[in-house]
Amino acid sequence: MSTPNFRQPNLSKIYAIEIENDWDYDDSIENALCELNKIKGFYETDNWIDNNRKAIGAFDFDYYDWDYKQWDTISIYITIESGYYCGAMLDVAFDDLDNIEQTKKLEKQIEQKCNIIEKTLKKITTPIVRVALFSNGEAIYERAQ
Repeated sequence: MSTPNFRQPNLSKIYAIEIENDWDYDDSIENALCELNKIKGFYETDNWIDNNRKAIGAFDFDYYDWDYKQWDTISIYITIESGYYCGAMLDVAFDDLDNIEQTKKLEKQIEQKCNIIEKTLKKITTPIVRVALFSNGEAIYERAQ
C-alpha cells in the first residue's frame, strides 16, 4: 500500500518546499521566517505541535467568548511538516479551538489571518493541490493556479 506525500492541509493549498539535504531545510525555514516576520503580529517559536509538525512561528489575537464571559487568546501556528517521501510543507495549526464556541466573527478573523499567511507562503513555496487520490493511497499533485 502506498501513501500520499502530504496530508490534507488546513490552508486552501499545500505549500510545498523542496528539501534535498539539511542545508535546504534550514534555508527554507530561514526564508519563511524572513517573509513571515514582515506580517504584523507574527512571532517566532520553536515547539512541536505533534510528532510530525513543528511550529516555527505564530500569530495571536484576543477573542471574547460570550458563553463564559471572558477573553480568550487564539493562536494560529505556522508549522512545517516533512513529506512522507520527500520535501516538506508549511501549514497552520490552531490552538484550543475545540473549547471555544465557533462564531461567524471568530471564523472571519481566522480566515482573514489565514489569507494573509497564504499570500506570504505563496511567495516562498510551491503551492500545489492534490487532484487525485487512488484506492491504494497513491496521490497525484499539480501546481495550484
